[in-house]
Amino acid sequence: MIFSTSTSAQQIELFGGINSNHLLDNISSDDTNYSSTLESGRGYTIGFSFDNPNMNGFASRISLSYNKIKGKISTGYLDPNLSDSGSYTQANIEKNSFNIAVYPFTFIVQNIYFGFGLQANLTMSNSTTGDYGPITIAGPEGRDISNNDSLHKDLGYGVTMRVHYNIMLNNGLSIVPQYNLYYGMSEEYSTAESEKIKVWQQVLALGIAMQF
Repeated sequence: MIFSTSTSAQQIELFGGINSNHLLDNISSDDTNYSSTLESGRGYTIGFSFDNPNMNGFASRISLSYNKIKGKISTGYLDPNLSDSGSYTQANIEKNSFNIAVYPFTFIVQNIYFGFGLQANLTMSNSTTGDYGPITIAGPEGRDISNNDSLHKDLGYGVTMRVHYNIMLNNGLSIVPQYNLYYGMSEEYSTAESEKIKVWQQVLALGIAMQF
């Protein structure tokens, strides 16, 4: 798919910028047995893309990027029937992922481009620190979070939107300021207390593009 798109693409772009990652979980605020504190974090994104910049409506764009992702997760559970029984997880997220985004729809309004598509995230590695484990009458029995293989999901996916503007230079070159928004539809993190933690991400980036 990448090959067929690149052969017909009219523009190749290199881009990079900062990202902001926001976490969401499935814990209801009415459930007092559970607690969670999820903090956003900032990282960076670099990548490149192939696209047809002059299409309006149906268009083809494929974006490949590397992401450094950060954030904090703190979840807890207290058994309502056993006041001295529960569990907790505390993690300082630092993850490296490889993202693939496909934008089949692009609309142009007053020379501003709006792209809509799908994105998949593949976890490459992580340097997450923290601890997790049960809470007993003797207190928390902490374990190193690096031994928790279920915290990071290998694959995540969701919907994405991109807004950008081409500042044309000479010889087909252009500067491309852009804003990307990703909303995860799948679970990307899982703790014993909150098994379905999703993520939405904002990326503010600047690209350099060459049109052919």
